[in-house]
Amino acid sequence: MRRARRELTEVLDLSACRFEYGTLLGHPPRLDPDGAVRVADWIWDLERQGWPEGEIELRAEAHGRYQGRFMITPTLGSVPPSLEARLVAADLVAQAATALDDDTRTGTGPS
Repeated sequence: MRRARRELTEVLDLSACRFEYGTLLGHPPRLDPDGAVRVADWIWDLERQGWPEGEIELRAEAHGRYQGRFMITPTLGSVPPSLEARLVAADLVAQAATALDDDTRTGTGPS
């Protein structure tokens, strides 16, 4: 997880990034696997409006199972990342989720 957090911080120019195991709580803005940012049920215009305020979640799912989520905090005043960078971030999260899923199946993951 440490490596994924470090890479997400670099790719998205974040001031903070943490991982939460467990169930979903609240309804923070979300960065989807397609690179879109959602606030409530609508797509946020990241290029025009910049990042939404507060933390943003990136859900970590593998094989249809929720593993947890990365909670990211963009650097204040930073230029929003390109779609390509957001897609790279989504891929990093998918890889981390797959690793967690593999660990859970083999019994080497967190308890």
